[in-house]
Amino acid sequence: MGGNINLNQTSFAGIHSALGGLADIDHLWAGTKTIEAWNKSIGAAGDYVDWATMEAAMPDLIAHPVTVTIEAGTRLAELCEIKNKHALTAAATITIQAEKYYPISGVIPTADSATATTLRDAALAAEAYGNDYFNGCWILIVHGTGTDNGFVPIIDYVDATGDVVVANWPGTQPNNTSRYMIVGALIDGENTRNGLVFRTNTCQVRAYGIGVDDANENGILFQYNYSVGALRCAVYGSDRSGINAEFGVYALVSYCGSVKNNTDNNTGHAGVKNGAVNFLYVNYSALSDNNRRGILSSDVGYTYANNNFGDGNGLWGSYALYSGQLRIAGTQCSGSSGTNSDPGTAGANSQDQAAVF
Repeated sequence: MGGNINLNQTSFAGIHSALGGLADIDHLWAGTKTIEAWNKSIGAAGDYVDWATMEAAMPDLIAHPVTVTIEAGTRLAELCEIKNKHALTAAATITIQAEKYYPISGVIPTADSATATTLRDAALAAEAYGNDYFNGCWILIVHGTGTDNGFVPIIDYVDATGDVVVANWPGTQPNNTSRYMIVGALIDGENTRNGLVFRTNTCQVRAYGIGVDDANENGILFQYNYSVGALRCAVYGSDRSGINAEFGVYALVSYCGSVKNNTDNNTGHAGVKNGAVNFLYVNYSALSDNNRRGILSSDVGYTYANNNFGDGNGLWGSYALYSGQLRIAGTQCSGSSGTNSDPGTAGANSQDQAAVF
């Protein structure tokens, strides 16, 4: 071995260095290789009409930035997976992004007011996106009044007032306590086990502005990756975890919404779960009404939870289990028993080995 893996690296270059250098990295895997930046789109007018066709066309060996943009208003009813993509250079990154989403920066916003068919936010109007900009996208209430609505289609957007117009709110009408996100692409997981999956990738992979609805298992699943992340994404109604990171080096969940997940009440799942990832960073995310817990760190996984919010997360906002480590800073999400567990008094040895601090 040539040294320790540097988590600050954003590609396979760190692993390559740690292994002492490999003479012929291009021949480690059979597969196509990028020869320049790879920029493609999915949607009715895109390069590909569905995810499967795009994924099959994407090279396996990544030497340049790869960007896939999902056209605004695109709904995908299929497993959306990126797997076995391997980095050859420090520039090797994969970005999967919705064409439109909000917010693109800053904290998750709070509505000023709402009616039976609108949500109004002056801060949204100040962005000056233009009339009809968000038409065809979806709005999700991630905290406060109205988290039972799920993803609601936007039928009109009035720029002058910042009015998001919907046909109706299928659940509770929002109000000035409601924090919301807009996603421009939606993965319908009702007929798939998982919605969005990043698996066995050695290059950095990031998702931006994508929603996942009603997955039969996990909304977003990260499994056996070097460096993966979900930013400005939202997940609703998954049977297991909203976002589940398993068996990897580094994972990021940033400014995301995870609402009403873990509907099967499985004890091993949560709004966001770390299952044996070396380092999971969860920050400024809304974790609301998840059945068991907001955040679960288990199986030796180390999680740093920074300024997350939300309530109604079963018993605990955050919970450590089976030698999991969970460090918390700033605001915490909560459950009926509190913001975080006290494994020192939990009783079971497996829980006593875990730590929240």
